[in-house]
Amino acid sequence: MPAISRKVVPYEYSYLCDSCKGGMMTCIGEKTEAGFPHKCVICSHKADLKAEYPHIEYYGEDEPPAL
Repeated sequence: MPAISRKVVPYEYSYLCDSCKGGMMTCIGEKTEAGFPHKCVICSHKADLKAEYPHIEYYGEDEPPAL
């Protein structure tokens, strides 16, 4: 099968801290049954989230990003 290509656009997904409302949550470990462990870079609040943040997803140039 021949190679094909298409232009894609990167989207970065971040998660704001639910506690201080200003810091970004960053993943600090492996996924558990509760989710991915995260910690706020400002206030050190910890939370388990369904996805790993921050992360980047790529979409076709004419595709809308998932929210």
